[in-house]
Amino acid sequence: MILRILKSRLMMIAAAAAVLVVITAPVDASGRHIADSFDRRGPDELSPSGNSVIADCPDAKTGEENGWLDAAASLRLRQSGGMTQLQIRLSDARPDTYFTVWLRLGGTDSSGEPFGTNPLTDGKATPLAATGHLPDLLAATGAGNGNDQQPNGFRTNARGNAVFRTTVDFPVVSGAYPFQRFPDWDPTDPRLPAADPAIYPVAIAGPQGPYTLRIVSHCTDDVGHGLQSGPREWWFDWTVAE
Repeated sequence: MILRILKSRLMMIAAAAAVLVVITAPVDASGRHIADSFDRRGPDELSPSGNSVIADCPDAKTGEENGWLDAAASLRLRQSGGMTQLQIRLSDARPDTYFTVWLRLGGTDSSGEPFGTNPLTDGKATPLAATGHLPDLLAATGAGNGNDQQPNGFRTNARGNAVFRTTVDFPVVSGAYPFQRFPDWDPTDPRLPAADPAIYPVAIAGPQGPYTLRIVSHCTDDVGHGLQSGPREWWFDWTVAE
């Protein structure tokens, strides 16, 4: 009888220990949940294409310059298991306008040395899109190929509001863009802008970069340009914290 009771207690202790192991198991280190706001860029700042919000995004009703100073953007990010879900909410921006979202790859290390280049374009950023969309983005790259159906794009409504949602197959925070997953890769494709196109993972910029995510508009031509940003106006930047 006593042996039976002891055996029963030992089994209970073992079961409790097993539960304890499950409860205290470490969480995936890549797991993140972020709710944050974007920083607004100055409406008169010129992008590398020579465009600015104040000069190129006038009020369509009046034709007058408008900096859209009340515009705001927020981010919700969930990251786990090598995937990232993102939701970007835009409010009080220019109505009926096409925007795209970009992921920064280049930055500067602690010694001041630059790092990070898009191996498809030789640029410092890439569209915020899953790798399965890379062929679609390539198809929209080059003169006359742009459209307003980009996987990293969205359009504001009549009030200047929009919600953009996407899921990408890589961690945005402390991660890398896996260019090596490019489906049906052909380095000889003439639409590839890089001098020597290649596919390999490139680290995503964190606090050491000028930004992690950037939102731009395309007020002058109303389309996205695939792997390249084309004519664009800077609106918002978000940089991941340490």
